[in-house]
Amino acid sequence: MNSQTPSRADVLAEARRWVGTPYHDQGRMRSASCDCIGLVRGVADALGFAVPDPFPVYGRLPHDMLAEGAADRFMARVGGRPMPGQIGLFWWRHRGNGQHFAIFGEHGGRLTMIHAYAGLKRVTEAGLNDFWRARLLRVYDYREIANAH
Repeated sequence: MNSQTPSRADVLAEARRWVGTPYHDQGRMRSASCDCIGLVRGVADALGFAVPDPFPVYGRLPHDMLAEGAADRFMARVGGRPMPGQIGLFWWRHRGNGQHFAIFGEHGGRLTMIHAYAGLKRVTEAGLNDFWRARLLRVYDYREIANAH
């Protein structure tokens, strides 16, 4: 576990190392496979954050969504406009329920998102478009948690 919180630049650099990792539901290993939670957890692990284990997973129905509660266990909610190196929680199919994570980046002064979902087939970095911007529920920073694994 780190004695201090890595910078957002460290988070972004690690997230970019995951670009190209194949998508697989419940995966969480760089270069092998991951989903959106696997990406966020994998970056946290690589940077030395204590992440709850077993880490909650989520299903496909609205009442199965545990993403927000899991995020609150090892990340700190922040207000304001997203910044590169922060994490976004988005709703996807079920309005208002956190179902998708991405790590914010920046390219040419514009926000990007590094994320994985089945439609992409791999981790990618793309511009934060209106579709995703309208679905943003929360913004987080990684933080240490008291009960490390």
